[in-house]
Amino acid sequence: MADSDLTVYGAPYSVYVRIVRMTLEEKGVAYVLDPVDIFTQNDETRAYRKLNPFAKIPTLAHGDFVLYETRAIARYVDESFDGPSLQPSSPGSRARMEQVVGIVDSFAYAALVWDIYVAHTARQKSNSEEHAERIASALPMARICLGEFDRLLAGKQFFGGATVSLADLHVAPVFGYFTTVPESEGLMSAHPGLSQWWSTMSERDSWRTVSAGTRDPQ
Repeated sequence: MADSDLTVYGAPYSVYVRIVRMTLEEKGVAYVLDPVDIFTQNDETRAYRKLNPFAKIPTLAHGDFVLYETRAIARYVDESFDGPSLQPSSPGSRARMEQVVGIVDSFAYAALVWDIYVAHTARQKSNSEEHAERIASALPMARICLGEFDRLLAGKQFFGGATVSLADLHVAPVFGYFTTVPESEGLMSAHPGLSQWWSTMSERDSWRTVSAGTRDPQ
């Protein structure tokens, strides 16, 4: 993609930065990634707080227009640029899309990424029982999330129907981490339709582009 007046601020390994980048990639919109490290206190991060006073990532700058909060950014990108629509046309399907996004933000991101993936990675380094307990305590919520994703997918190719929607782009970066740890295998085996969905999403060019170079998520 060519240079653009659109900049995404945030670490490339971040789940939520990847959501925004996948949205841009699916729309075919040119952008620049500024990999600001919010965990380092320096002039760059202090300047970043002028864009986002909460010092969270991502933030989008489109010319003079600055926007933070991933859901808002994704909708802005979809509605502002040419390319395939990433929101279903019917009110019911759009509501289902928002429901899936809400499940990720409220439950699945914490359970599948932080409480399972991150804890598994930390346990590999320290072999602490604390990490094992954290994983075990997350399994009930993980089962609920996967069960609901499977139910809402309901045999469709994508959450919104026959084409990719913002719901798919919200879930995919979570699965990108979760499915790399052994704890995911038994949980996913109960949901073959969801496993097929992830197999399809993981082959998309948008995912291949944003997942290059993996570190711990944020």
